[in-house]
Amino acid sequence: MADVLSSQKNCLQMRCLKEQSASPHEFMNCVKNCETGVQEVIKMQQKHVEVGRLTYTKNIQRCLSIHGGPSNDEDVESDYNPTSLAHCISHNTDKVDRRFFGYYNNQKIKLSQKYQFP
Repeated sequence: MADVLSSQKNCLQMRCLKEQSASPHEFMNCVKNCETGVQEVIKMQQKHVEVGRLTYTKNIQRCLSIHGGPSNDEDVESDYNPTSLAHCISHNTDKVDRRFFGYYNNQKIKLSQKYQFP
């Protein structure tokens, strides 16, 4: 969040205040452009957090269903494997982290370029 606010501050300082506006209308458009960029970044972050949460939940539930709970079979002990459960959760959350944060960083860079945050 701090980097988003500093981006807005930089946008306002480097673009709106540094450039000599011919009219108040141009200045207001510049300010609005900076604010719109920050709002889009915040919306994107909210969506990504929700997608990440749902993906983690789904993957952990899948691991629990495979390695973590007893089934209806007679051999209950064979279904519960804490080592495999921990490995499954670790593997799947690492995979989500790599995909999620790679995509998130690409989207953030695109928005930064779109609104020219210095």
